[in-house]
Amino acid sequence: MRLNLDFNVGKYVRIGTNNNFIYSNTEESTADSQTEMILYINTMPPTMTPYLSDGSGRYPARDIPEIWRNRNPQMIIDNAGHNLINRYNLNTQGYVEITPFKGLSWKTTGAWVWNQTRKFHSNYLAEGYVFTTGEFYGMFEGNNLGIYRNRDWYSNLIFNSVLNYNVTLAENHHLAAIAGYEQQTMDYETDRIRRQGYSTTTTTDINAGSPSGQEVSGRSTRWVLQSYFGRINYDFSGKYLVEGNVRYDATSKLAPENRWSVFPSASVGWRISEEGFVKNNLTWLDNLKLRLSAGQLGNQQALGEYPYQETLSYVSIPIDGSLQTGVKAESLSNRNLTWETVTDYTLGVDFSMMQGLLGMSLDLYKRKTEGGHATAQIPGSVGKNAPSDNYKAMENKGIELMLTHYGKVDEVRYNVSLIFDKYKNTVTQIKDNSWGTRSQVAGHPYEEYYILNWTGIYQNQDQVNTLPIYEPYRQQTKPGDLIFADTNNDGTITVTPDTGDKVFMAGRHPDFTYSLNLNVEWKNFDLGMFWQGVAGQKLYVNAIGSGMMPFYQGTPPTTQWRNAWDGEGSTNSFPAIYNMINYGYNPLTGQANSFYLQDGSYLRLKNIQLGYNVPGKLVRNIGIKKIRAYISGDNILTFTSYEGDPERPTGASSFTYFPQLMTFTFGLNVTF
Repeated sequence: MRLNLDFNVGKYVRIGTNNNFIYSNTEESTADSQTEMILYINTMPPTMTPYLSDGSGRYPARDIPEIWRNRNPQMIIDNAGHNLINRYNLNTQGYVEITPFKGLSWKTTGAWVWNQTRKFHSNYLAEGYVFTTGEFYGMFEGNNLGIYRNRDWYSNLIFNSVLNYNVTLAENHHLAAIAGYEQQTMDYETDRIRRQGYSTTTTTDINAGSPSGQEVSGRSTRWVLQSYFGRINYDFSGKYLVEGNVRYDATSKLAPENRWSVFPSASVGWRISEEGFVKNNLTWLDNLKLRLSAGQLGNQQALGEYPYQETLSYVSIPIDGSLQTGVKAESLSNRNLTWETVTDYTLGVDFSMMQGLLGMSLDLYKRKTEGGHATAQIPGSVGKNAPSDNYKAMENKGIELMLTHYGKVDEVRYNVSLIFDKYKNTVTQIKDNSWGTRSQVAGHPYEEYYILNWTGIYQNQDQVNTLPIYEPYRQQTKPGDLIFADTNNDGTITVTPDTGDKVFMAGRHPDFTYSLNLNVEWKNFDLGMFWQGVAGQKLYVNAIGSGMMPFYQGTPPTTQWRNAWDGEGSTNSFPAIYNMINYGYNPLTGQANSFYLQDGSYLRLKNIQLGYNVPGKLVRNIGIKKIRAYISGDNILTFTSYEGDPERPTGASSFTYFPQLMTFTFGLNVTF
């Protein structure tokens, strides 16, 4: 529901309000996530149906008894409980704008964003049977009947007041200034209640459960951000442009002595196309502008709630033979923490010619992040969690390019824009290198892959006996398994951080990203398309139960296993298939390696929309100004060599992941 109102109060005052309220009621299965439900579907053996074949309506939980942890998604949906989720969202804003005279305005805005989520979770025991025999196998989805009630409450109160002044001096000198104040207050509360021991699945009241082993928890937090800011713009004849900005920000997450910090920025521009020697000679040139900017901003998002204060937690202590409740300091604090700062330097050029026939915007940038928040390293003998410090630093260098083209062919008008983005990321400072599969090591990209590199397939037993091998898995290794590169040339495969055979491999950050916008108009019809692409992205998908490992929980192998090695000389590009019923197969899965580094590059049609505008003369007589009908589709077409959905959150390692939905929308916009 939306309500927007604007009023003029006299000659100098304008007031208004914008309001948006959303309520949703959702019912879901008790699966931990949408991705987990997709995994359940993938792990359904093709020899098993959702119900036993005897017509009893019972649910199979296993195809054969030996398969571990397989779950029947139909059983979970029908008979293992459900989640009922009520969501309330309110976004309301009101403003007062005063314009006492031309060039001066004062606008004060108050806004409130409020969210509340109430979740009812019922977890029932469901009976599962063996599909091939009909025998009872066990109870699934929890250890007992249980009811959970959760409430999350979020409030963000924003106050903003800005004074804006514009003036022109001596015709060619233009000056604009802004001064303002803003405060945000964020509150969050959560409550959790849980009871088990229910005797029936029809009773859902908390009081009907057993108080034995019940769980009750709740917490609340608040942070406040205050800001003073100002800006001055000056241009001379629209040719020479100068801008200066300053912010004075404070966050309650830092100690009072480090709470406030100044963040300045400045930019200059030169519109060469406005110079007489260009304007009078290059009449085909619409715009040519050079830009240079440098600026700094603070980031408080990486901070914990109040890392400069010691946190206390309840603990049970045995005193005189009985447990007494007390408190203990959980973590060390650091009152010297400061803002994380991000400094940007940008050199840009804007160009267009022949009334938009061809346009270009090019930016070369360097972004430095300093004082990044990280957990300090302390010995375990301290007995407390380590404090945070300002030690991480990172640098990004990149290029952003946008090309545009506007044209007309007879009655057809169209415009095209292509955006290209490429960057290089480097960790410049870190207290302790992290040598995980996604590493954090100084001098390398953030979370760069650090894994063994596979170079081929053992074709026979003689190669297994003579080529370098990872000794702990020697007895398991056989022809058809992966050969790993002995990068340190010591005659064996080792995985010791920094000195072993693991190597850094690119792909965690893509080579470049790109997008294409195309809009076409013909008479009353319009067509728009948005394409999105990523090149050089690598996805590490070696996660237990991911769906890529053959036969895990009964999972049918992915199609790539059709190319598996099946005898000496058959292939050197894909290992032999293995039977992973319950656990990993060490020669392939025991150590992180590049076999599981999959090409995640893609080009996707994110949106296409076809619309028709009803001619005004046909609807004007019935009090309607405009009618537009349209059909729209999202995620319609994807080009990729990856077998799953390559568009996923950063760092997601499971092959099975809830995909982007293909959706179709039909709409009608009416303007009165």
